[in-house]
Amino acid sequence: MPVFEDSVFIACPLQEVFDFMVESENLAAWDSSVVKAEKVGTGPVGLGTRTRGTSKIMGKQLDWATEATEFEPPTRITYNSVAGQI
Repeated sequence: MPVFEDSVFIACPLQEVFDFMVESENLAAWDSSVVKAEKVGTGPVGLGTRTRGTSKIMGKQLDWATEATEFEPPTRITYNSVAGQI
């Protein structure tokens, strides 16, 4: 399974950045391939949270769904694909 990692320096508290990054409605702001994304269900983001969305990659729109399988604020969240082509 491919693993994607990246890093960047942001001059804000770590918890503030983490909170922004894990909210589904913010996904398109930092991932240019995402057309739309939304959290499935209610409640705070955490282990087991599901997100569904659409990405545009190489001219094709692909629907997907993920589930948070690791959640260690404010440093780590890992998503695994549970539906879709990516």
